[in-house]
Amino acid sequence: MISGVAFVVWFMVGFYLVWAGVKLGWRLQGLDRDGLLTPGTVVRIEQDPRGKSLFAPVVEYSDRAGVRHEFTVGLKAFKPIHPVGATVPVRYFPGRPDTATLGSVRNTVLTIGVPLIVGLACLAAGVWTKD
Repeated sequence: MISGVAFVVWFMVGFYLVWAGVKLGWRLQGLDRDGLLTPGTVVRIEQDPRGKSLFAPVVEYSDRAGVRHEFTVGLKAFKPIHPVGATVPVRYFPGRPDTATLGSVRNTVLTIGVPLIVGLACLAAGVWTKD
């Protein structure tokens, strides 16, 4: 009975993570295809407000109209990925500065790859508990 419950839990978690990775991949593919690329600057590093040792860069960039925008990168890390003052690529949909994201290869690989790998590992764990 327990292996059946474990299978369902592992399968659900794995499926959700794989789905999240694919969904993020589609979004980033849309930004690559239809978005604008502009340089941004890391203006500060924010620490997770819950007191954890996770850090995220805050990036400032200017859109095509010259309006400055700022966003916090959604991917947090144990140590800052980009130092303050670093120039980083920013992608966003025209007229939608709220869609801005870091356009670096590292960010793209981590944003898509981590959920996919962990999701596949969870699916494999579910299959393993089924036997």
